[in-house]
Amino acid sequence: MQNLCYVALDYEAELRKDTEASYEVAAAGWFTLAKERFQTGEILFQPRIAGMRAMGLHQAVALCIDHCHDAELTADESWFKTIVLAGGTACLPGVAGINV
Repeated sequence: MQNLCYVALDYEAELRKDTEASYEVAAAGWFTLAKERFQTGEILFQPRIAGMRAMGLHQAVALCIDHCHDAELTADESWFKTIVLAGGTACLPGVAGINV
């Protein structure tokens, strides 16, 4: 099902679209997803959707960059351009297009 999921660049606009798609899982049958296709990725940026009180990934990364900058940990300002996200959700289409 990971082939159907993605991160929406405009979450509100995506909610208004027909995003339904189906996927066959061997020995389990067909599954149809709609909003779930992009809501799974959106939880990274809006954890409140899942009932969590936490900052979004983009906010956490920006805060980390700010703390490192304030602590003057490096004189080179380009280090933050090489931040790497890892894990399954980091591979969702659309994550690479997110700017902090």
